[in-house]
Amino acid sequence: AYQAVAERVDLENLADYMALHIFAESEDWPTHNWYAAQRRANLKAFSALLQLLRHEAGHPSARDFYRSNGGRTHFLCTYEQYLNVESGRSAPTPGLLERIAVALQVWLHEEKNRELFLAYLRLVLGSENLFEMVAQAIREAQNAAAAPPLRQARQRDLETRRRPVTQEQADAMYA
Repeated sequence: AYQAVAERVDLENLADYMALHIFAESEDWPTHNWYAAQRRANLKAFSALLQLLRHEAGHPSARDFYRSNGGRTHFLCTYEQYLNVESGRSAPTPGLLERIAVALQVWLHEEKNRELFLAYLRLVLGSENLFEMVAQAIREAQNAAAAPPLRQARQRDLETRRRPVTQEQADAMYA
């Protein structure tokens, strides 16, 4: 499947196009024109995961989560816009996703962090085949850029010293 698509699509150009629109938070993409092409299943799956992570973070409702994390000041959107994301009516912009991830503190939990961002990538790409191609390209890039032994040892040493950040420390960092 990958070869068949690679023969028909300039994958490097596609990746550049997507990166530009995702990271520039293009007003017309991915939550507007792209919305028509999104698979509803991916939108609902992302929404369900977001609700689960919110509950696990101790917030019984979307309103509680939104308000207790600073509301519009933190999320830079209205409650209605946030609720549209959590209820599966729209996809978050990359900036909103980042602010949601900060509020959920998913960086403290590697698996939750990975799960959230993979769900978002699936949502934005809209196609499981395209997702697999991008994931394969990322894995290949990671393998090609494998760190030399000294850097790996230094990384392991840093990981053994890593400590979770308390809520108070996180509030101070993002205040």
